[in-house]
Amino acid sequence: NMNKTNKMDLLVALYIFLLCTAELMGGKTFPILTGSFKLNASVAIFLIPFIFSINDIIAEVYGAARARRDVYKRQSLKGIFDQMESWGETLAN
Repeated sequence: NMNKTNKMDLLVALYIFLLCTAELMGGKTFPILTGSFKLNASVAIFLIPFIFSINDIIAEVYGAARARRDVYKRQSLKGIFDQMESWGETLAN
């Protein structure tokens, strides 16, 4: 039996995994339109609906305050990824 806390832990773990995956896949693109007008999209767009759905589930079930905390976690994680990317570019040069 999974209680409410275990379900929340699973949701947050999935949320963080999807965020990390979206960050790592963000640079990969595929063509949407070809010809005279070329348009590319990031592969990460396929993960964004799942990320927002998990955020909405957390907001509906656990409240807006919990969802807000998870958004702050997401922003912190994004900052860490950006810093790591910056360090990687610095070390590569």
